[in-house]
Amino acid sequence: MIEYTYLFELSSIILFCLAIWHFKKTFPKEKLLLFFIPAVIWGYIVELTAIYLYHIYYYPQTYFLSLFGVPIAISLGWATATYIGLYITTKKFHIKKVINVDIDTAIASTILDFIIIEPIAFFYKFWVWQENDFWFQAPLFNFVGWFLVITIFMLSYNYTRKNYKDTTQQIAALSALLLVGLIILELITILYKILFGWF
Repeated sequence: MIEYTYLFELSSIILFCLAIWHFKKTFPKEKLLLFFIPAVIWGYIVELTAIYLYHIYYYPQTYFLSLFGVPIAISLGWATATYIGLYITTKKFHIKKVINVDIDTAIASTILDFIIIEPIAFFYKFWVWQENDFWFQAPLFNFVGWFLVITIFMLSYNYTRKNYKDTTQQIAALSALLLVGLIILELITILYKILFGWF
């Protein structure tokens, strides 16, 4: 079972590198770091809160690269999935309006999780949900969460990209917006748990 985990990690790293390479060919190169570094950090923080604050799921296996119990491959996966959603939305469906890009990127990435990521994770036990529910043991809130997490990121990223040109200002603005987004995400999560009892 462990060898599958390492294969998963290697695949995540390769896909992440391919996403960076593809981004450079498809979008302005100067936006590459503004997109991928915050996306990886954002994915990591979201994973950290889900595991330690809400105990929604856990990682049962040994991952080679892990930080405080969160596999780095998962953070890279968040960034890669977000980029795939952005590419599909803007280059395949040619959506231009920013708010539509943000929401449709989140929808495309969530569909990717629904169709591919969760079924594979279920069969190889890359992570285990605390409650067996809805789709390949993943609860409904997982897909609500995917949509919210990526929408918040894309709203923050596109606002920063359009309104700030200086790199330092971009980093500061994006960090501030994602911090506000994290607070909103946590409040929604708590409200959901209060209303429905479980995820």
